Amino acid sequence: MPARGVLLAVIAVALVAGIAAIGLWVAAGGSTPFAAQGYRVSVALPDATGLSRGATVRISGVDAGRVTAVDPQRTPGGGTTRAELEIEPRFAPLPADTRVLLRTASLLGERFVALSPGTAHGPSLPDGGTIRGVADETATVGELLDALDPPTRRAVRRLAATARTALDGRGAELNALLGRGPDVAEDLDRLTAIVDGQRPLVTRLTQRAERTAGAIADSGGDLEALVRDAGTVAATGADRADALRRTVDGLPDLIGQTRATVRRGERLARRAGPTVARLRDGADRLSPALEAAEELAPATAELLGDARPLVRRSAAALPELQDAVGQLPDLLTETRRVTRRMPSFFGMLAAYREQLVAWVGKLAAVTQPTVQVAPGIRQRAIRLAAVLGSSPLYGTTARQPSFRGNAYPAPGWLSALVRGAPLAAWDCRGATAPPTYASFGASPACVEQRPWTFDGATRAFPHVRPLADEPPRSVARR
Repeated sequence: MPARGVLLAVIAVALVAGIAAIGLWVAAGGSTPFAAQGYRVSVALPDATGLSRGATVRISGVDAGRVTAVDPQRTPGGGTTRAELEIEPRFAPLPADTRVLLRTASLLGERFVALSPGTAHGPSLPDGGTIRGVADETATVGELLDALDPPTRRAVRRLAATARTALDGRGAELNALLGRGPDVAEDLDRLTAIVDGQRPLVTRLTQRAERTAGAIADSGGDLEALVRDAGTVAATGADRADALRRTVDGLPDLIGQTRATVRRGERLARRAGPTVARLRDGADRLSPALEAAEELAPATAELLGDARPLVRRSAAALPELQDAVGQLPDLLTETRRVTRRMPSFFGMLAAYREQLVAWVGKLAAVTQPTVQVAPGIRQRAIRLAAVLGSSPLYGTTARQPSFRGNAYPAPGWLSALVRGAPLAAWDCRGATAPPTYASFGASPACVEQRPWTFDGATRAFPHVRPLADEPPRSVARR
């Protein structure tokens, strides 16, 4: 028996956990396995970033369904996302020319699907159909107006026409009015505080105005009769009879519009209450900022005035600077190639350091001698020594067997020559050839210079190489 009780308790806990999991799944927007599916349509979106399963579907600002699936797809022209929408029965079926627009619901990037209904009496989309009209992300003024109900759209159009007429030719006055924004914000702050302090009185005033408007609406027939009698009396005026009659005939329509306007004003007042409260809190913070901006305005204007000559000069210098900056990559590339060969170049200087020191010393000695060119007058002279070969004397270009030239002597060759070592030639390939003309004296023995090691490579002459991480260019070796 105890074991059976434990088993029943485990089964009960498992059932409760399963029911809770199903409830959480449904609340999160998941589908119920055995529930009947509603009216569903699909749409292909070019960019569905931020759209997730369970997102809201709205029609004219009213929640009308949810997103049941978001399936990214790859096409030859790019990527699209297929979204499946489940619409509530009261909004189904959708017109065939319905358009889809993605909207952002909050600053965090959460998005929802906004549907712009098409022609109500036209063809409709079947269940499982595809919406072809996808609007751009940026909504136009016409689309914003389409999202409103017809009376509100007409009221907005009338308001826009009235504002255009009122502001025509008054740009300077409008700018002056905007310049008094800080004063208006301060007055609005005080007015908001006064209205907030008189909230009970304002509430009673609104209630009385509502009752008065209701009484006027209930007595519409009597008021209309009174207006018509007044119109009959006014018809006795011969000069303005027609104009007065048209005015009186238009009063019933005016009363109806006034009644509708009062109702809209009441709805607006209820909706604007939280906004006014937030504006009151923000006004306290906005006033110091506006005052600081007003104090900063003269300094800013002076700074901008001083910057005008600099801007004009910069406009002329920017194209040249742009060209120079554009050439920097090529210059840096060439500089990098040169600097990467500098270690090998300095290594070569180090290998010939003995000859370089001797050359500097000889340069100083060559420039120091002086000769007497006249009594009491001496002038500096440069001592030079030239090697004169026999080939130029005979006017031939072919090398003689006695030629021992070397364009790339190995480091230390002068010291070796002083010690009695033979002069190393570049090569001895022509040393055994018959001479073209008689030489002055016997030719020395030909000793070919051996390859020597520089920068890790043994060659007949040194090569300047780049660093190891750059592939060196191909160099012909002997």
